[in-house]
Amino acid sequence: MVHGQARHYITYKAERLGMRVVLQDERYSSQTCPACNKRNKPKGRGYRCGCGFRFHRDGVGAINLRRTYLGLGPVVGVMASPIGLRFQPHALCSSASRSHPAV
Repeated sequence: MVHGQARHYITYKAERLGMRVVLQDERYSSQTCPACNKRNKPKGRGYRCGCGFRFHRDGVGAINLRRTYLGLGPVVGVMASPIGLRFQPHALCSSASRSHPAV
């Protein structure tokens, strides 16, 4: 699908529901560490920074886009994963019991 057409559909549907769509510059959003603001080129789907921050590359991009939108500084503490993030081998579900692994 053409980029402009997808943006039009999302904007149209959101405005129909009373939501406001604000475009964000996504340059370097998945390369900038949310904890220390240093830029690192991720290898594969995981992101690792020299400061010790580790997360999924798409999650890093989502954190940085949200931070830019809200005008916030570096992330302090743990932030919830964006909805729809599929690959989380290091994440544990706190509501699942040990005998019933999360699917």
